[in-house]
Amino acid sequence: MSNLYLIKLSDIEKRDDFIKFMFEEVFPVEAIEKDDRVFRGGRIDGLSLFGGSNSPSGVEGGSDGNQNEFLLIIEGLVSGAGSARIDQIKAFGAEVENLGNFHNAFNWTRQDKQT
Repeated sequence: MSNLYLIKLSDIEKRDDFIKFMFEEVFPVEAIEKDDRVFRGGRIDGLSLFGGSNSPSGVEGGSDGNQNEFLLIIEGLVSGAGSARIDQIKAFGAEVENLGNFHNAFNWTRQDKQT
């Protein structure tokens, strides 16, 4: 089971700082690895933070881009990221939308990835 959150930064200039903040202060990976129940709400088995990579099109009526958006995926038996962690993210200046719980219906990864 995975919990998904859409996060939108108000200031795209803080993008790199936000990524560091997420995994050093909100979800310190070292603490999660040491204790299965370190976070209230259940066990966290994995974290992924995907950052938007579309630049604004610069064309009237075109895409505004999504470089200020992130998709946070929390895997495991969790009931959510916890309101205190969501408050931390919001205090950084981000909007947070809980997209709900999802299960892996299908997954495929190329085994011979070319670099």
